[in-house]
Amino acid sequence: MSCKPLISDDFGFPRPADNRPALPHIGYRIGRYGDFLEAMLRRIDAAEPLQAFTHREPDDPAIALLQGAAIVGDILSFYQEHYANEAYLRTARWRDSVSDLVRLTGYRLAPGLGGRATLAIEARGTAPVTIRAGWPVSADLQDVPDPADFQTVAELIAQPALSRFGLYRRRVPQPTLAAGTKTLEITAAAQDKAELKKGDRLLLMPDEAMFSQSGASYRAQQAPQVVTVGKVTSHLDRAKIELESGPSQAWAGPVRAWRIGRTLRHFGHNAPSTVTTSIVDGSGTVTGSASAATRFERFIYASESTFDFGDQYTVLDWTEMPLDVEAPDIAAGRKFIVQGRIHFDGQPTSVPFAVVKTVVATRGTTVKWGNVQGASTILSLDAPLIANGNVHYEMADIRDLRFVEITSPELALTPLTGFASGAFTDGTAALYFYGTGAAAKLLAGRRLWLTHADGRSVELVCTNRETAFALAAFLAPTQARMWPLSFDRPPLPFRQDDFDEDAPTVTVFGNLVDATQGKAEADAVLGNGDATQAFQTFTLPKSPLTYFLTGDGTPPQQPELQVWVGGRLWTRVDALFGRGAKEQVYIVREDSEGRSHVQFGDGETGARLPSGLSNIVARYRSGDGARGPNRTPGKT
Repeated sequence: MSCKPLISDDFGFPRPADNRPALPHIGYRIGRYGDFLEAMLRRIDAAEPLQAFTHREPDDPAIALLQGAAIVGDILSFYQEHYANEAYLRTARWRDSVSDLVRLTGYRLAPGLGGRATLAIEARGTAPVTIRAGWPVSADLQDVPDPADFQTVAELIAQPALSRFGLYRRRVPQPTLAAGTKTLEITAAAQDKAELKKGDRLLLMPDEAMFSQSGASYRAQQAPQVVTVGKVTSHLDRAKIELESGPSQAWAGPVRAWRIGRTLRHFGHNAPSTVTTSIVDGSGTVTGSASAATRFERFIYASESTFDFGDQYTVLDWTEMPLDVEAPDIAAGRKFIVQGRIHFDGQPTSVPFAVVKTVVATRGTTVKWGNVQGASTILSLDAPLIANGNVHYEMADIRDLRFVEITSPELALTPLTGFASGAFTDGTAALYFYGTGAAAKLLAGRRLWLTHADGRSVELVCTNRETAFALAAFLAPTQARMWPLSFDRPPLPFRQDDFDEDAPTVTVFGNLVDATQGKAEADAVLGNGDATQAFQTFTLPKSPLTYFLTGDGTPPQQPELQVWVGGRLWTRVDALFGRGAKEQVYIVREDSEGRSHVQFGDGETGARLPSGLSNIVARYRSGDGARGPNRTPGKT
């Protein structure tokens, strides 16, 4: 019969190493701080000479000494376990440990690789800047403490206009200017010529083909309307016009309009309603008077050659319009909007009309109309008021005629532009570039990098050809406009809303060049060749040597290294095994500290070096491990 103790003590020191196979980490510590201290205190408790020593606080020098010894034991056991783990390939964590262990099997670690980058170059000034291949660049990278050295792969002509710019989403024209609309727009070129400002009056002009175009069918003409400009804001190739009040009716866009000045009247519009004339006998004696109604209507159609109602009226050609004031400042070439009402066949009542006419000549004279006579400026127009031969027997009441002075070029007013929204479906005409034709041509076939502050970015290739950016005949070479751009793929992950014209959030870089990491070091003399020595080895003076991945190499990591022996370029190979005795080859190996060593043959597997003074020269690049986005774009 056995007796099970009520109190068990599982404390064991030193702890044995007991690890099952295939563990990611092995335990190899005989104990920790508490274990060391507990073991030493138990020894004190068991020593008969020390039975009276019962104090265990650290204020006693002896206890403090034991605690210090326990700390030392804890530290030593920690490193003992760490070194034990580094002795096994499965549990090793240090690169040096892994490298030394696998080297025992004939395997070597792949070297660190040089980074690859696409650089966005910002060129200042106005002249293009040529970036040569091999141009050195120092870049600050995220999570990398020191600047990384790069060199450009190919030549780039950096254009200042494409350094940093914006692209814009597709515009969606609106067909109708709704009644009451207070905001509309014109092209920036039109605004540059018109120079509209607050307080200017604009006359919205309806279609006049039924009166001015020969053979056109008559239809009721929309009434012109005058609106007043409240504010003009120019942006890119358009100008927004804010009106003090919107039009009272809807207009189909684009709407012809002009800035207007004075409004003048036809001479005689204020004549008395009757004309009183004297009755004279054969001897010239006035024997009485006669009265007749004043003729306020005049023929204005093309077949009527002159206007002649008698001695009380000045004879006028059908294109001549006398004003009720003298206006010597009106010169040939000035345009007027003529408004009034006319009677013609097929219409039971008079109908309103508005037409645009050009003054071809002016003359000042005295005009008589009924019982009114006075000074006037007569305007000779380029065509009759009604130039459509399909409208017959037109007569206009001069009291209705208004000659509205035009003070600007013709404007094409359009409703406020709408814009495409949502996701991009393809890359065809996906975005628009604002600039001159010469600047737009620079984008043909060019790579672009689009980036947003939230981290989104994409690299695109503009697929437009230069012929797509040919200037229209009416555009000046320096006139900027919107150009549609197509790309090799949709500009995802961006959305069309990111390219708003008023508040764009995407920055575009157009001077892109590929670069690879590494700094080209000065040609280094490695040493002297000695034909009596086998497997001569030299160390590159600066490390790490730059390596890049290639698709046709074995192994795929290829160093940026060339070695000349006596002025002759030797060939780098992966191994000397199997090489002929005269083959001028060498191998490159890295040690655990990252240094690169160049080794030559022994005369049996690869040729020995010929004897010579400083005849071994290396040309190489150093630097590897670059990663992360660039903190600042390149500038030049």
